[in-house]
Amino acid sequence: DFPLSPPALTLLFPSAEALKESRATLVCLAEDISVALVHVSWSVNGRSVTDGVWSSPTEEQQDTTFKMSSYLTIESSDWMNNADFSCEVAVGSKFTKKSISVSQC
Repeated sequence: DFPLSPPALTLLFPSAEALKESRATLVCLAEDISVALVHVSWSVNGRSVTDGVWSSPTEEQQDTTFKMSSYLTIESSDWMNNADFSCEVAVGSKFTKKSISVSQC
């Protein structure tokens, strides 16, 4: 029994090269996770999305924390039209949410 802490998130935007294609991928890196069981959710403009989402298994680190990545495949046009993309990672009742859009890059 130990306190759960919210994970540290990094949200990576698609490369300019990837955006030349019709689809691109956003990456949500979650680190400093205190347990192996996490729940990841993505939203676009505040609406939950499940299509085009893939998450890696959690990996234990040398410091006994865990890390994992989640990926969201998006339409490049949504990115260029300044849609707001959010990744939320929950560990028990603790969660961290990060958002990104083209205007923030």
